[in-house]
Amino acid sequence: MKTPSCLPLVTVCLLLVGASSASSQLYQSLTFNVGLAQAVSRDLGSSGVTVNLRNDANEALNLVWIDQQGTPQPMFAIPARTEMPITTTPGHVFRIERQSGVIAANFQASAALVQNYRVDLS
Repeated sequence: MKTPSCLPLVTVCLLLVGASSASSQLYQSLTFNVGLAQAVSRDLGSSGVTVNLRNDANEALNLVWIDQQGTPQPMFAIPARTEMPITTTPGHVFRIERQSGVIAANFQASAALVQNYRVDLS
């Protein structure tokens, strides 16, 4: 998958995530938010924020950025049971898709400097 040049993205690490991880309480569970289904990315700040995405599912999931025109921009796969941080801009909208293309979850980056989200398909 390609990374859009207009979205600064920094992948810092890839961590194996155990089911009994002590940090589970620090991660907000993501689901499909109907209110964001037609949302497009907006730049709501000039400072980058870190979004830690944790895939607790037993399958790889794809991260897709929704650009300012509403066009889905595939970014990369998040392997099963791993965590990947990205750097983005507040107001940017993302969705997380199963390999089949079915949307599993979506979210909009907030102004918080660090955001922790997890996806579990069980």
